[in-house]
Amino acid sequence: MERSSLIVIGVGLVAAAGLALISPFLSLMALIIAGVVLMALAISSDTRDLPDLQVALAEDARAVVVRNEGNAPALGVHVALVPTGLEFDLASLAPEAVHEQPLAGQVAEVKAVVSYRNSAGQEFRRTALLSALHPEEDMLRPPFALFRWK
Repeated sequence: MERSSLIVIGVGLVAAAGLALISPFLSLMALIIAGVVLMALAISSDTRDLPDLQVALAEDARAVVVRNEGNAPALGVHVALVPTGLEFDLASLAPEAVHEQPLAGQVAEVKAVVSYRNSAGQEFRRTALLSALHPEEDMLRPPFALFRWK
């Protein structure tokens, strides 16, 4: 177990034991708060060292834009564009960094296959359909008309 988890467990038990003398309900509240803090620590440890590469076409459809939206650098990035046969490699892409790869001409629709790894060596692979004719999907749009959003 990690040191921070052990500290939270110890402080939670000491606080629960001290508050048990005053009221058992306060003791249970201290245990619940310690449990919530432990869950938050577990969730934050799971999201460490995760690169997240997003691929899109530039506005004029003459370049492919690769963006790292994760919290760790992506290493050994390989991008292949299927119908055009264009492939390119990047040694690494830092978090929040953007790389724009120019194309020979405008492309209406292309499929991008991206493979990369994190610093621990875990492999990731993503496939995206890139189109200049269809707008990108809005992830925040509700599935049905809500609050006058049409």
